[in-house]
Amino acid sequence: MGKGKRLRAARAAARRAEAASYPFVVDERTRDELGPAGLAELALNLWPGDCQTCGWDLGVLRPAVLIRDAVAFVAASLHHERCQRPRWDDGPLWTSSADAALCSYTLRTFVLLTRRGTNPPEETPVVVINPSLETTHLVRDPHGRWTSASIDHHRALGLRTFAHDLNVREALPDARVVLDGDLLTVCLDDTGQSWGFACDDQTLRRVRTRGGIALALTTAIDPTTLDSVEEFFALGTAGRIAAGWVALEGSEQPLPRNTVAPDALRTFVLYHDPGHASVGELLADTDRAISPDRARAWAQPLIPGSPIPWNRIGDAQAWFTLDALTLDHYILRRHDDAWKLVRVFARIDGPRDRDEESLRAWANTAVRTRGGHRVLDWTPQPATDDRSRTLHGLGTAK
Repeated sequence: MGKGKRLRAARAAARRAEAASYPFVVDERTRDELGPAGLAELALNLWPGDCQTCGWDLGVLRPAVLIRDAVAFVAASLHHERCQRPRWDDGPLWTSSADAALCSYTLRTFVLLTRRGTNPPEETPVVVINPSLETTHLVRDPHGRWTSASIDHHRALGLRTFAHDLNVREALPDARVVLDGDLLTVCLDDTGQSWGFACDDQTLRRVRTRGGIALALTTAIDPTTLDSVEEFFALGTAGRIAAGWVALEGSEQPLPRNTVAPDALRTFVLYHDPGHASVGELLADTDRAISPDRARAWAQPLIPGSPIPWNRIGDAQAWFTLDALTLDHYILRRHDDAWKLVRVFARIDGPRDRDEESLRAWANTAVRTRGGHRVLDWTPQPATDDRSRTLHGLGTAK
């Protein structure tokens, strides 16, 4: 065997040994796309629980990693190798709402001494939750390195990273902890997530006396293996935990000392017909009499970033595009009163059985979560035809 062949054989053997030592089964493209640092980040934030295809326990065999490439981020999930072959999937746009029901979580509660300024230390009840053992999101940082973004969307709800002290002061909006005997349930109303658990007597007493609990979310550890306070703060210092205070339902919360006048009202649009519903912020409108080509030319410079070419929705009265980097969606639709350009927060495609009341509740949640605003009220507006409904909502910052 020549020297070149021996070198290639040695490299292939080393690669096979490295692959065999990795906790998950990944394909060559995933290994090449992520590189050693990205694979290490993936291994840090995925934990074998249940298969995200069939829902059964992953067992003792190494699970397969399925990567779905959404341009602005990649989503990784664990599966039985018989259910999904390991691969990097950059096919058409996809959503993960169906997979969310299969994700499992683990948690741990404890009491932590915290200090506020020069005040004496006080005992703070804490629950550390890994909300998605078998899935994680990765994004590239400004230096091109892959990092986990699994808890980033919770920052929009007010959760924050911390370093040497768990200094959570103000209660998270639209979050609550419900006490039923010795059972606690933490609920995030904006996302619809909830986690129920029993806790020890000491933590339970502090939840009652303090009127809430500190919620810490992370995918960088299985909380059941958390060994020490030092490990907890090391994860916090590394930016791997986002935390906030969740008030006990029914407990009195102090009013803020200063009331700030709301910023300028913003307009949000809820549109629905038998096959589609969407909600988002109205960016601009223009004369409905102009042609579709002129309407798209008018809207194009109003969209930031790098939008992809327009795609028609159904008939010639509506188009959508998205920013290739941020995945923000935009819809341009001709209504009876105007062409309206909307930055979309959420959409539902396909036949629906929801009534308008439930759609308004869905829209309110989307505006709070994605837009950071509360809708004061929804009022009917001119629609596109007799099968559709359009509503406008005025909103203030929450």
